[in-house]
Amino acid sequence: MSAENTTSLTDIKEACGIQEEQGFDAPFVTFTWTHWQNIQAQTVQNFTRFQRAVAQQQPQLAALIALEMLQIAAELQKEAAAWISVK
Repeated sequence: MSAENTTSLTDIKEACGIQEEQGFDAPFVTFTWTHWQNIQAQTVQNFTRFQRAVAQQQPQLAALIALEMLQIAAELQKEAAAWISVK
């Protein structure tokens, strides 16, 4: 792909008018700060557990971990939906 045909993520954000706050003071609607930190830690741990399950050829465990990750994704979607309702 040539450089002139690529669009950066920054370009896409600007084209969509997306503004993202990147500070620790950004408030949550449904999460507490402690819960947010727990979600971050759990996500990293789940990636490690998933990699280990795959390496040890444990497909049932890998599938279970993937379901746990979907629960985290659902929590993030609920937070985003709550933000949409606030604005």
